[in-house]
Amino acid sequence: DFTDKLSLTASGRYIHEKNTATFYLPVPDAFGAQDGAPASSSESKFLPSATLSYRLEGGGNVYVRWARGFKSGGIKPVANAANFCVPKGSTNCFPASGSVFKGETVDTYEAGFKTQLFDNKVQITGDVFYNDYKNLQTAGHVKAALANEIILTIINAPSARTYGVEGTFDWRITPGVTFGATAGYLNAKYKNFLIPATPVLDQFDLSGTRMINSPEFQASF
Repeated sequence: DFTDKLSLTASGRYIHEKNTATFYLPVPDAFGAQDGAPASSSESKFLPSATLSYRLEGGGNVYVRWARGFKSGGIKPVANAANFCVPKGSTNCFPASGSVFKGETVDTYEAGFKTQLFDNKVQITGDVFYNDYKNLQTAGHVKAALANEIILTIINAPSARTYGVEGTFDWRITPGVTFGATAGYLNAKYKNFLIPATPVLDQFDLSGTRMINSPEFQASF
């Protein structure tokens, strides 16, 4: 607390994780030199955050926030890792995109406010945000010849970004009746999403295109 109204909250989290999967069918795992050798991935991350908040008269606050988030990587569980093999010598291979996928990280920047009006019967919130993604996890479709063996893969888009604005309005009309409305705008694009050809995936480049599952406008009441 710098003053009775201005405060700073900071936090940090360190994680280390390892994911392992062992496959025996349809063929021995090719990431090891022997049958049943596991495919694995491991990552270590430090995840800090900081929020500067100013308390308003009558309740509510305005704030700015920065935080780093992480979504675990791993091994695609329903398809043998050997199917994604890029040969390396006579016994081993490199894991191609779609089998072992990296963890996703995001740096998020946000500024917003929350306020109460009319004896706390009305609450209004709003914020603007920018998210910077690295190794964004997304779905990839395999080559047509493998469609019956591998339905879907998880791949990493090297970089992406989103920004937008959103707000809410809540009005307690009576003790038993509340009206609420929300609205939001989102601009979401892959910055770098070039995936080279692998034994499973055709090469494609979606850099600069809109991210899937990211509607530009949303509203509800």
